[in-house]
Amino acid sequence: MYPLFPLVYEEEEYLKFKIIRDPRAMDCPIVMNHLKISRVFIKAVSMATRYLLNDELTKNYVIALSEEILDVIKLNEYLKSNV
Repeated sequence: MYPLFPLVYEEEEYLKFKIIRDPRAMDCPIVMNHLKISRVFIKAVSMATRYLLNDELTKNYVIALSEEILDVIKLNEYLKSNV
């Protein structure tokens, strides 16, 4: 999945996700060089996420990680707007 991340969230009592660039992946050559990630890879990450979310333990882990990722995103946005 790296350098992507399946950001999991609840919407109208349903669990949904969207595939984003992982803000922790700054050391990834794809991210560092601003290369385009293929749709095939994004689709594969999406399919893998659907599979992984069927397992309760994995689902809870990805949800917790999603909350941390959202905090990182919010902090980055805050720092950019206050520099």
